[in-house]
Amino acid sequence: MNLLIFANGPGELLERAVPFAKLAKENNSKNTVYLILTPCQFSSGMEFRIAKNLNFFDGVFTLKKLPYLFSYFSRKKINAIFHLGGDILYPSLFSLILKVSCFSYGNFFIKSRRCKYLVPYSNAIYNAIGKEIPLNNVFFTGNFSFFATSFSTSFSKDGKWRIGLFPGSRRLQFEHIFPFFVKVLDYLFESGYMLEPKLFLSPFIDFDLLVQIINKGPTYKVLDYSKVNIYKDNEKDFYLVSEKGHKINIASSWEMKEIDIALTTPGTSTLTLSSFGIPMLVVAPFNKIEKIPLNGIANFIEYIPYFGPLFKKKLVYSYLSKREFLALPNIIENKELVDEIKGILTFRDVGERIKKMISSRKKLYDTKRKLINLAFEYKMRKTKITREINRYV
Repeated sequence: MNLLIFANGPGELLERAVPFAKLAKENNSKNTVYLILTPCQFSSGMEFRIAKNLNFFDGVFTLKKLPYLFSYFSRKKINAIFHLGGDILYPSLFSLILKVSCFSYGNFFIKSRRCKYLVPYSNAIYNAIGKEIPLNNVFFTGNFSFFATSFSTSFSKDGKWRIGLFPGSRRLQFEHIFPFFVKVLDYLFESGYMLEPKLFLSPFIDFDLLVQIINKGPTYKVLDYSKVNIYKDNEKDFYLVSEKGHKINIASSWEMKEIDIALTTPGTSTLTLSSFGIPMLVVAPFNKIEKIPLNGIANFIEYIPYFGPLFKKKLVYSYLSKREFLALPNIIENKELVDEIKGILTFRDVGERIKKMISSRKKLYDTKRKLINLAFEYKMRKTKITREINRYV
């Protein structure tokens, strides 16, 4: 089969498009998978280069040459189109022109004769009913992210707590969240806790960009932050040191399973961490809330003179405040599986929540058990994806 994927930002590329392409190739080695990256205000600007280097796709394209793409994929005889992120307009248009079915993954529904829907969690089915989507076009597939093959079953083995820092994939987010997390670590160290912190860099934050961000510091001085310096152990290994003199190692992805607790932000990283059974604190500061990107034309509200930023701030705050959960595992299961903290935050607020988590090993073990069970449940569900695809393609 010739399959065409549409995706956009860092999360959709690594947590949806790549696992989907892997599944398609595992199902049939003769399957060809093409990727079109659509415009996105959430993107890091590095998606095209990273997608090309991953070698999971038989071709990676952008929409710069739209007429050429219609002609090119008409010749390729595409069997199905998959909308895995971004505006559904583009995959719908290609579906119409190429006269093939479009499978949309997620929780976004439009009435279309050619659209079928792969939903990652059962609550989305009720949204489909509300949109009057025929239920014979809606398939509950579960999530198809990668999953860990082994799990750590203990905490603080040698008296040290291994704290993983996951500050995000976008530069503006990273340059504010990372030094804020370091300030939280300094607070915990000064409170007498023995920590072994590790920074996990997204593929979208390479080492050169990390150096630039550290040297420049945060653009907006709205979050508490600690200045960070970078040092070299030898020719290859680098590490970071906070302004209080506490060391932070730069970790590799294979070290993730050794983490006791993760500090992260809302996004697809919460699903990745949950698949490793890692308890986490999901931090959502509202301190500069008008800088959070929005979908579509609403993102440009802040550029309206005088009242634009204030209006956007109220709009975003109202939306986020009404949401019961921000972490994806909690949203998917519609209950609190992992800890969240949101609002106007200081480093002490976050530090005290981490202290509370550390003080209750029983709750940490319980969280780990629930996340591991959830990961295996999703692993079983994802087999439905290829079955439904084969059924309709």
